[in-house]
Amino acid sequence: MVFSYKKGNYLGLCNYLNDINWKELFDSSDIGRATKLFYDKLENGMNLYIPKIKMFVPKFPRWMSPQLKNLIINKKIAHKIYKETNNIHTYQSFKEIRKLCKLTAERDYTEYNRKLEKNFKLNPRDFYKHINSRRIDTSLPSQFSLNGENASEGDDIANLFAKHFASVYSNELLASPQFKFNTCLTSTLSHVHVQEDQVQRKLKTLKPVTTSGPDNVPAVVLKNCAKTLAKPLTILFNRFNRIENMDSFKRDLFLQIWVHSHNTYLTT
Repeated sequence: MVFSYKKGNYLGLCNYLNDINWKELFDSSDIGRATKLFYDKLENGMNLYIPKIKMFVPKFPRWMSPQLKNLIINKKIAHKIYKETNNIHTYQSFKEIRKLCKLTAERDYTEYNRKLEKNFKLNPRDFYKHINSRRIDTSLPSQFSLNGENASEGDDIANLFAKHFASVYSNELLASPQFKFNTCLTSTLSHVHVQEDQVQRKLKTLKPVTTSGPDNVPAVVLKNCAKTLAKPLTILFNRFNRIENMDSFKRDLFLQIWVHSHNTYLTT
């Protein structure tokens, strides 16, 4: 089951979020706990006001036009009638529809590829939708294997991939970099105060896409609930800027990014 964002009741979701006293909810929590509370409330609202639908496999490829789909259905009907009657007239009718199907299919496929190539730079999402539509199974296997070694857990699977691609990575061991944080910069950051209207304007500029990142909140939800979500997000942003031990927080963040992004540490 997946969210059907196009059928979402965003007015109801906004009203639900508006009834929450965010300031009171966040006051008794640290920034980590407050962030979790925010996502919990938003997820609950999405479950209440955005319906879920079952994923289905399309009967026809993406490149087929409605005209071609109707022709294919009519061709099957004509073929069935011909088999039942077995006369020349019904066969001729089936033959004409079959010929028209072939011509229309060639036209549709050529036009689909032409548009795909033309719009690739402007809208690469359509290209990747095309790639995904050609996959028979979009799910991941429960177990991966490499040279007789099996893995089913996340860390073990990642290490198998690291071994597989080890030849293109450096074996040189590097020391962890030492980051020096400017005290003046940290002090200045703590004085930055984000305004609610600034957050709202930025949320409204988002493209209403339905794909989501690690937080499972797509841009279409943020955009449609921009006015409502601006308040809790502003509170969280300003709370984040007032973290007392900012040096330690930033150091942990940047070290984590460095370790996970550098090729030497793929197998650690």
